[in-house]
Amino acid sequence: FTSSALSITDLSASGDTIGSGSEPTAVFAVNFIDPTGLGNLTKITVNLAPAGGATFTNAALTSSFLENLPLGLQLWRDSGGEGTFDTGDIKLSTQALAQYSDLGGGVYAYDIELVSALPLSADDTFYVVYQTKDIGVTDDQSVVFSIPAYGIVTSVSSPVTTAVSAYSITMDASTPKVVSVIVNGSLDSAGTTIAFNFDQSM
Repeated sequence: FTSSALSITDLSASGDTIGSGSEPTAVFAVNFIDPTGLGNLTKITVNLAPAGGATFTNAALTSSFLENLPLGLQLWRDSGGEGTFDTGDIKLSTQALAQYSDLGGGVYAYDIELVSALPLSADDTFYVVYQTKDIGVTDDQSVVFSIPAYGIVTSVSSPVTTAVSAYSITMDASTPKVVSVIVNGSLDSAGTTIAFNFDQSM
């Protein structure tokens, strides 16, 4: 989507997969071309359509696919002006108790709402970023992220936008990963037990 005020770009690709316990991964870029008259950025709404057994819990912070909110869905601001996401960009503070809302039809919504509204300048770029769970995941669960129409909310006059959808992103957990090791006792003593915790049920 592109208008005189801003553009919304899907950063996903057909066939995208993601592993458990992922690094921050950008799914949308929102670039403000001419934010005159919009005021400050207050929130971006993201819709989520799960498939393959993925679940999101209404009026809660939990999901079978993403880390608990607000870590599961984040908003970052580009810091270098290069227009590509990296962890040198700035992670913004968002409301800690915001929850998923069930929109019906298997679709959920989450408002990534800033703690403090941000003034906008021409060529400001923001990234909608997600992180997957590191435990309890299931292979082949998937999610389609989208920013609905009018999903970019500002303090004065929110911009007119149409919906932008990403490609389906699928959990690749076919090979279990060890996420922690717990040693009960001393390694040089008889009777010591070692517990390996995996990212999924074995």
